[in-house]
Amino acid sequence: MSNEPSPNRSFPDPRSRFDSGSKSRSSPSVGSTPDHSPGETLGVANSRRVRPQSQWEQLLSNRKWILLLLFCVTGFLGLPVLWLSYAFTTTEKIVWSIVNIAYTLMLIGACAGVIYWCYLRFQNAGLI
Repeated sequence: MSNEPSPNRSFPDPRSRFDSGSKSRSSPSVGSTPDHSPGETLGVANSRRVRPQSQWEQLLSNRKWILLLLFCVTGFLGLPVLWLSYAFTTTEKIVWSIVNIAYTLMLIGACAGVIYWCYLRFQNAGLI
């Protein structure tokens, strides 16, 4: 016995699931008529099915929520979400990334300034 399939066993053609009705997907012979009408547009866009968006994809395509997340919640830790978003072009992603990093660094600097100011006040009061 060998591991090869027997020659009389037939496997279905993987392209057969895409066939509609009795039309064949094989290349047309010379002089045959095409399977489409002359005015019909052919292309990849016609053959693709639009699948419904998941809730995650809907959030990623909402510019308002992405910017709110970046500037009010996560700072520069939200940059991966910005780069996953479908709502921004590459140029916009670069600009918003730079703006977000600068904004976050300013907030960190302001917090450090307040902490240092408090430290100096405690030191002058003799508490430290």
